[in-house]
Amino acid sequence: MASRNIIWCQTSDASVFAKVQGKKYTHVIISALHMHCDGGNYVMYLNDTPVGQINPAFWRVVTTLRTAGVTVTGLLAGAGNGTWDCIQKNPPKAMAALKVLTDAPYYLQGFDLDFETPPIYDPKLLASYTNLVAGIRPGLVITHAPIPGMLSAYDASFWQSAGANLAWLNVQWYGDGTLVQDYENFVSGQTSGTPVDPSKVVAGATVVTQPGVGYTDLCQLMTMVNTIQKKPGIGQKFGGVAGWEFTQTIGSPNPKVSNWDICIAAALQGQTKCVACP
Repeated sequence: MASRNIIWCQTSDASVFAKVQGKKYTHVIISALHMHCDGGNYVMYLNDTPVGQINPAFWRVVTTLRTAGVTVTGLLAGAGNGTWDCIQKNPPKAMAALKVLTDAPYYLQGFDLDFETPPIYDPKLLASYTNLVAGIRPGLVITHAPIPGMLSAYDASFWQSAGANLAWLNVQWYGDGTLVQDYENFVSGQTSGTPVDPSKVVAGATVVTQPGVGYTDLCQLMTMVNTIQKKPGIGQKFGGVAGWEFTQTIGSPNPKVSNWDICIAAALQGQTKCVACP
């Protein structure tokens, strides 16, 4: 069965980030990295804090996770196109700023590229950014976090140009009651006109109900994941599940929230029940 149990983690606080250790997650995506380039001075931020000003203990957690076999990458950009504008202005400077985050003391293993605002939904642009970031150093894990409305951009031309450099897509199918059909439509080629290997398609979901964002009940999501994994041509190729986001699970009195990692791990192993879904 699928093995990727991914969680985004939106924090710049080392003590909060440390709580993700010891969970069932196989991949952690720290969120969200932004690039500032005022006056040609390229500076990376994690949320509202310059990366260089973050407590060094935060980056030690990255090392601890990696030692435990967890892949740790960083979500890049998100709402707005400021980061992409900086990259377009001076690609070499921008890539140099990103490369720093893959070296000591940060040791990020790759980047989750988040394109949410037009006109970025263009196969050529998507491929160009993918190849540019992948070129920072060999072996980086490059993923995308597309909203469902932009999946048509992942056409044959995109995969031909950048497929070798893209590890997978974390599709934001948040609150999607027709997830099974939408997943099947995308991997079969109905959505973009070209089939996509299921191993490159991860189903994104939200871990809690929140204003303006869709949510699928955890127990229902477990059933959906099992249904997808039983589809012909998908099966063990299913890419996995990505949850937004970890800090919302800390200390939650709701067992469906606090046990997210355990229950998703169970679903990926073909189970429909867990401690929160008896």
